[in-house]
Amino acid sequence: MRVPAKSPSRRTATSFIAAAVSLIAPLHDSGAFEVPGRIDQERLEQQLYTVPPPAVVPYQQQVNDAITIQSMRGLWQITETFITPRREVSGILTFRGAEFEERGTVTYSGDAESGRGPWIIKADGFGRAPIGKVGGAIERKGLFKLRRGLAGTFTYAGRITVLGYASDGLPDATIEGDIIQLINGGKTRGGREDKVGTFRAKLERRLTTAEEQAASDSAAAGGQPETLNVVSQPLPERVVQGQLYQ
Repeated sequence: MRVPAKSPSRRTATSFIAAAVSLIAPLHDSGAFEVPGRIDQERLEQQLYTVPPPAVVPYQQQVNDAITIQSMRGLWQITETFITPRREVSGILTFRGAEFEERGTVTYSGDAESGRGPWIIKADGFGRAPIGKVGGAIERKGLFKLRRGLAGTFTYAGRITVLGYASDGLPDATIEGDIIQLINGGKTRGGREDKVGTFRAKLERRLTTAEEQAASDSAAAGGQPETLNVVSQPLPERVVQGQLYQ
């Protein structure tokens, strides 16, 4: 009894299957052809779809980042416009103080009478962040006083505007406001306070080490160092919170 020969189509299919198996086997043996398991698939999905945890910034760091300007320390160019007699004068304000303090001493030299006195900087509400910062900002107000000998004693106050920052971090800062002359010690001492003009000052640069230690700002050159008192507890009616004392 003769066994019928295989048809050409069956022989072709058998050869194709054998060839495919011979190609797949080396890949499987070498590990280059693997079907990912369930654990690997879950791990891949976590990497693709899981949102990374947000970075945690300490509260104090957030507050510091929101402050537009930390201190008034530095050299400022000031222009004063007086009402009577009408005149405009320019000069230099040199603000000194401890590195982490929000107060210190200021000296003036220029076209008007020279002077010196205390300064302080404090929070003054919220506003838009300057260029280079994200989110809102804590605005700052600067206050300082100049004793100008026979010319009198004058106080200056205004909000500090910061538009942006230089590459070295120096704020592009200006301050402007009214010039108030204290007559007979001002209101807290039974006198009066008269508006005599306006001013505008711009921060030009930081102080050098030599300027920070200048003898002109020492007690030996200018008498006892002045302070600026900020009242935080109830006091008699004549004492005003944040008052610049003569």
